[in-house]
Amino acid sequence: MRDTLFQDAEQLINNPAHREALERIEKDICRRISRSEFDGSEQAERYREKLNLLLHLNQRYKAILVQMISTGKVEEQLLEQKRRFKKGL
Repeated sequence: MRDTLFQDAEQLINNPAHREALERIEKDICRRISRSEFDGSEQAERYREKLNLLLHLNQRYKAILVQMISTGKVEEQLLEQKRRFKKGL
């Protein structure tokens, strides 16, 4: 199952449409943050907090995919080393 997760994550991160969608989301959130008002109102602050949370979640999602790929590659290398060791015995 972990091999599948690693491969799925790798396919997602290498998929141009998926990458473009994530980039558009990030750009839209950043644009909204930069255009939001600094009037000190509670409503404006809540809006900016929500936007910052969305930006954080978008970045965290990408980081999780990268982590899944890295972990999968390490596990794949360890399995290959075990296979080689067993063949050598």
